[in-house]
Amino acid sequence: MCRCRHPARVRTGNSGQDRTDRPDGAGHVQSLFNGKWFFQKIDLGDRSVLEPFDVGRNAGVLADSFMDVYWSEEFGEIKYQMAGGCISDQILGQWQAEVAGIGTFLSPEHIGMALKSVHEHNFRASLDDHFNPCRNYAFEGEGGLLIATYPEGVRQPMVAAPYAEEVWTGIEYMAASHMIMHGLVEEGMDVVRAARNRHTGEQRNPWNDIECGSYYARSMSAWQLVNAFSGLSADFVARTLEFKPQAEGDYVLFWSAGQGFGTLRRQGGVTQLSVDGGELSAREVTVDGKTTKLNGTLSAGQIIELGTA
Repeated sequence: MCRCRHPARVRTGNSGQDRTDRPDGAGHVQSLFNGKWFFQKIDLGDRSVLEPFDVGRNAGVLADSFMDVYWSEEFGEIKYQMAGGCISDQILGQWQAEVAGIGTFLSPEHIGMALKSVHEHNFRASLDDHFNPCRNYAFEGEGGLLIATYPEGVRQPMVAAPYAEEVWTGIEYMAASHMIMHGLVEEGMDVVRAARNRHTGEQRNPWNDIECGSYYARSMSAWQLVNAFSGLSADFVARTLEFKPQAEGDYVLFWSAGQGFGTLRRQGGVTQLSVDGGELSAREVTVDGKTTKLNGTLSAGQIIELGTA
C-alpha cells in the first residue's frame, strides 16, 4: 500500500459474505449494500472503534499520537473514513477473486449494480467543476474516475479521507476492467479513454502513470483489460482454456496462458485460435460455451478453426 495514502481505513464490515451457502451471509452483506453500492458500515461517532489500535505509538509515519490523528475532538468523529460514500474500489476483492479464477462470492446482481453506481457517480467526463484539495493527477478539461463520491442524500464525514477527491489510474483500470468483465463495456471504455487521453504525451508520459510515485505499480492493473475483453480463463491442471469475449461481430483478441500466447480471431462467423509463440498444451478450448477438443499440443505457428477440430 502506498505510504502516501492515509493510514489504514477502519473497516467494520466484511462484504465477503454474499455467498448463499453461508448461513449468516445474506443478512450480513445486505447490511453493507444500500441497494445501489457497497459502503463502509461504521459509526463515525463511536470513539471506541479506535481504542484497540491505540497502543501508545505514533500514527505510522506521523509524529502525532494515534488518537490525535484519527479522532476529531472538534466534530466528535473518526477521521479519514469513506462511510456511506460510493467508493470506486468498493469490490476490489471481488475483482481480484475473478482475476485469480476463484469466481464470484458476491451476487452477480450486486456486482453489476455496484459497478454501474461507480460509473454513474464517480466518473467525470470533465473535471471542470470538480474541486480537489489534494494531489492532482487530472486537471480541468480532462476526465477521470474519482476515488469516492457522496451522491445527494449521503452525508460526507466531517473529516473524510483526503484522497477521495483524487483520480488514480490504477483504480481506473481496475474498475474499468471489472465493468467490462460484467458486460458494461461502454462504461468501462469511458474510464479507459479518459485515463489514456490524459497520457497522450502532450502533458504526461504515455508510459508512466504517476500516482504516489513515478512508474507506480498500481497502474499495472491495466493488463486485466486484455483478459476482460477476451474473458480468458485457463486451468492447466484440467488442461482447459476458455474464452467469453466481451465483443460483438468480428474481433481479434490477444491471449497468453501457460507456455504460449497468440490470438483468438472471429471473422465472418468463423472463429480461429492461433499460437504465435511457445506452445499450448490443452485438451480443449471453449469459446462462448462451445467446446473444441484438441489432439495434442499446439506449437507456434499453428492455427485451428474452433468448432471443427
